[in-house]
Amino acid sequence: MALKKPGDLFARKRDVIQDNSPNVNESISKIRNQFSKVDELKKQLENVSSSLNESLTEVVDNNVNIVSLQTQYNEVIEKLNKKIERVKEEFSNEVKSLRKSHSNLSTEITILEKRQKGIKLSDLREDIIVDVQNLLKGNVLDNIKHLEERVNIINEKHVKVLTESYNEPPSVKNSDPLTPLDRNFVNLQDFQEHYRLFLTRIQRQLSTLGGGGAVLVSDLDDVDTTTAKVDNKFLKYNASLGKWVGSDTAGGGYTLPTASPTTLGGIKIGSGLSIDGNGVVTASGGGGGSQNVFSTIAVSGQSNVVADSTSDTLSLVAGSNMTITTNESGDSITFASTGGGGGSQNVFSTIAVSGQNNVVADSTTDTLTLVAGGNMTITTNDSSDTITFASTGGSGSLALNDLTNVDATTGLSNGKILKYNGSSWELADDLTGSSDVVSDTSPQLGGNLDVNGKDIVSTSNGDIDLAPNGTGAVVFRGVSGNGGNGAGRFKLNCEVNSHGITIQGPPHSAGANYTLTLPNTDGNANQVLKTNGSGVLDWVDQASVGLASRQQNSVTTGSLAQGATANTAITTAGKSFAILSITISAPAYVVLYIDAASRTADSSRAEGTDPTPGSGVLTEISTTTSGSSTFLMTPAVLGWNNDSTPAAQVHAKIVNKRATSGSNAITVTLKTLKLEA
Repeated sequence: MALKKPGDLFARKRDVIQDNSPNVNESISKIRNQFSKVDELKKQLENVSSSLNESLTEVVDNNVNIVSLQTQYNEVIEKLNKKIERVKEEFSNEVKSLRKSHSNLSTEITILEKRQKGIKLSDLREDIIVDVQNLLKGNVLDNIKHLEERVNIINEKHVKVLTESYNEPPSVKNSDPLTPLDRNFVNLQDFQEHYRLFLTRIQRQLSTLGGGGAVLVSDLDDVDTTTAKVDNKFLKYNASLGKWVGSDTAGGGYTLPTASPTTLGGIKIGSGLSIDGNGVVTASGGGGGSQNVFSTIAVSGQSNVVADSTSDTLSLVAGSNMTITTNESGDSITFASTGGGGGSQNVFSTIAVSGQNNVVADSTTDTLTLVAGGNMTITTNDSSDTITFASTGGSGSLALNDLTNVDATTGLSNGKILKYNGSSWELADDLTGSSDVVSDTSPQLGGNLDVNGKDIVSTSNGDIDLAPNGTGAVVFRGVSGNGGNGAGRFKLNCEVNSHGITIQGPPHSAGANYTLTLPNTDGNANQVLKTNGSGVLDWVDQASVGLASRQQNSVTTGSLAQGATANTAITTAGKSFAILSITISAPAYVVLYIDAASRTADSSRAEGTDPTPGSGVLTEISTTTSGSSTFLMTPAVLGWNNDSTPAAQVHAKIVNKRATSGSNAITVTLKTLKLEA
C-alpha cells in the first residue's frame, strides 16, 4: 500500500476541514444510506419480532404442539438469518469499497471504527506515531518501507476486528448461548429466552450501526461552537455548563509546569527585563547591573560626549604641551604638562623698538639680553626686580659735535643745517635762503609751496612738466565762497598776458563726475565734436546733427516652454521714440510698457482684454502663425521711457504661444525713430 502522510493520519480538526475533497460528502452520504438500510432492516426485525410474539401468544393460547412451533420458528429464524446475511454482505461490501476509495480520509475511518467495540484511533495513533517520528532518522528508504509494513499490519488488525464484529455465530455449539443455530428446544420457556436473547443482540448490534454520528467537532452537542470556533482558541471543559468551551492561554487555559531535571518548566522574568507577545525578552535596565556609570561627559562651553552603545569607548586626546599616561595595574590616568605656555601669567614674547627689528622669543626658555652701548651702563637688582640704565658721560652738558658721526664745526655759521652725506652728518646751507635746489637731487616739500608772486619758469625753451604717478591726475583745485566761481579752472592767456580764455568745471551742486575723451585725430574741416553718451568724443559732420535716422534693435529670450513668459527690455532709438514695426520670430504674445512697474501691474490682465487707459501699456501684438511675423504700426505708435533715470529702451513681456508642447527661444525686433535729443 502507498504510505500515507503523517498529516493524513493525525490531522487537526481545522486541517480536516480544509483538506476535504469533493468525494468526502458523497462517501458520508453513502454511509448514511447504508445506515438507513439497516434502520429499515431493524424495523423489519421489529415487525418480525412483533409477529412472532403474536404467534407465540396464539400458540400458547391455542395449545399448539411445541414441536410444530419449533419447526416454524427455525424456518423463520433461517429466513431472517439469510436476510440479515444479505444485508450484512451488502453493507460490508459498501464499507470495503468506501475504505478502499477513501483510505486517506482519516475522518471517515474514525466514524466507522468508533461504531465498533474495541476500535479507537488512539490505538492506531500510538501504534504508528513512533515510526512516523523516526521516519527521517537513519536510512530514510528503510524507515519508509518499515512504516508501510507497520501500517499494513495495523490496518489488517483493525479490518479483522471490524469484520469480526459482523460475523454470525457458528453452526456448532460454543460459548455463545445462541449456538448452534439448529438446536432444538425442550420447552416453550427455553425458546422464549433464546428468542429474547437473539432480539436483544440484534437490537444492540443495530444500535451501534445506526445514525452516522458526528463528522466534525462542531457537530458534537457538548461543544460550545460560539466560543470554540475562534482562531487560536483551545478547548477547555466548563463543569458548570457541562460543555467544552473556547479558551486561550491568557485566560488560564494552560499553565507551564514547574521545571525539573526531566521537565521543561516555565520561565520567570526578573526585574529589569520584559517580554512581549512574541516571546522577545528585552533588558530595560541598561544591563541590569547595579553599578552607577556616566553615560554623558559634559565640558562647559563644549558639546557633550554621549555614549552611543553599552560598549562605546571614550578616548582622551593630549593637546599641545600635554601628555596623558595610563597605568593599567594602578587604574590611574596621569595628565602632565610638557612646559610651553600653559600657564596663566601674562608675558611679552616680542620686544619692539621703533626703527629697529623686533626681538622675538624663540622658545619658552629663551633669554633676552640687554647690552649697554657707548657711555651707557645697565645694572640689575634681582631682589627688587629692577634694571637701571645710566650714562657714563659725566654730569656735564653734551654737544652735537661730541658725536662721532657729526661734524658741526666746519663752516659753522648762522642758518646752517645738518645734512647727511651717506656716512656722517655735515653742515649745509639753509634751504630757505638758497637760490636753487640743485644740490638736492630729490627735494621734497614739507608744506604747501608758496610761489610768493613769482612764476615757475623754464629756460632754453624747456617745458614745464607735471607728471602725476599712476592713475593720478593734474588737479586744479576749487575754492569755496568765490562768488560761484570757485570750481577748478585753468586759463589760457594771450602772448602779452592781457586777456585769455578760462575752462572751468561745473559747480558742486551739479554732482558732476565724468570723463571726456578726445578723438584720436583733429577731424576734418567743418566737423564738430559729438559725444556717444559715455564721454567719448568724436568728430562728425555738422549735417548729421539734423533729423535722426530710423533704428532697428532686437532682443532674444532664453528657451521658453509652451505658455511660459519672459520679462525683458528692448533698446530703442531714443528716450522718446516712434515704433514703426514689430517683428517676432515665432508664435508669441508681446506687450510693450513705458516702465517695469507698469508691466508688473499688468501681469494679471488676460490676453484679449483691453488695457486700462493710462496703465503704461504702449502696444501689444499676438500671433499663432508658424515662423516669423512682422506687424506694421499704422499709424506709428509714440512711446517714451518712464524709468527713474530715462534711458533709450522699452520694457516688454513675451509669452510663448507655440501650438505643441516643448520650448524655444523667441526674437523680437523693433524699428524705432528717435524723437528726443
